[in-house]
Amino acid sequence: MAPEQKESAHNAFRRAVARAGSQVAFERQTGAKQQKVSYWLRDRMILPGEYVLATETAFGISRHELRPDLYPIEQPDTDTAVLEPLR
Repeated sequence: MAPEQKESAHNAFRRAVARAGSQVAFERQTGAKQQKVSYWLRDRMILPGEYVLATETAFGISRHELRPDLYPIEQPDTDTAVLEPLR
């Protein structure tokens, strides 16, 4: 993962914890232990993949933002895409 992607993913993780209101509340909603959450935040780590979908569901932060390496935004293949004519 590129450094700028990692920084962006970490910031998305921080926003999720902020939306939870506390690390303990984040733990209740996602199952990620508070001590680990504290460690990940302190060391500017990204959210482990096993907690991404629960975090997205609980706090509305996209899986693409939380882990762009695991959930990239798919771009349409322009070679095979059907294009509508302009009117």
